Amino acid sequence: MGGEGEGARDPSRRVYTDTGGSGRDSTEGMSRTPEEAHRRVLALYRECLRAIPQMKNDYTLSEDWQTLRDVLRDQFVRNADVRDMRVVDILVFKGRQELMEVKAQWKARHHVMQYISHYEERVHQMVSARHREKMAREAAQAQADAVTAEAGAAPVDTDADPLTTDPQVMARRRHQLREWRRKKVTPDWVLTWEQYLKWRAEEEAKFRAFAVANGLFSTEELEQNRQYVASMKGSPLRNTQCRVM
Repeated sequence: MGGEGEGARDPSRRVYTDTGGSGRDSTEGMSRTPEEAHRRVLALYRECLRAIPQMKNDYTLSEDWQTLRDVLRDQFVRNADVRDMRVVDILVFKGRQELMEVKAQWKARHHVMQYISHYEERVHQMVSARHREKMAREAAQAQADAVTAEAGAAPVDTDADPLTTDPQVMARRRHQLREWRRKKVTPDWVLTWEQYLKWRAEEEAKFRAFAVANGLFSTEELEQNRQYVASMKGSPLRNTQCRVM
């Protein structure tokens, strides 16, 4: 009587899920700050670490402590990007339920072995990715070395178009700039072809001023020399022949 049927449920009685947890358990005492959520994650992690010896013994695992620790850490790292405190709290709750089931041996051995196999698969994927990245870097470096070697074997036309985008010309220029810096022909700040042309123009202006001021050459003679050098463009003797004043 009184309106309570035979199937009525006691409101104070918890309804448990298949994993032994209740919905009320997962919502009680939610974290109020990110720091509090972070502390809960660390507390669960330490609790899991302390359970490793028992888990290793209960499930007759041949893996050493270091490997099992890495497997455990991998489970936490997978959700390292989660920032929502509610999601973090739910993950901590589910993790603690999972730990309880492992410690109580409610989980079969193949369930525990799945954690290990998934971790080993992720490690294998990372190693393969790093190997592919290394091979790609080595191939790119070999190609760059080949271009540099080819550039070093060809002369550099210092009066060619400074704005050219020809890959071979640009490669030869980079090689030549490195050689000039190494031999201290140009200052260390000359890193690009535009900087080299600016530096060369400044040096030529200094030389002309010095030559005229000290009576070495007249302005007319310097101009004649400039015209002579310009007329030698394309000549095989360009880099070896000079005009005698």
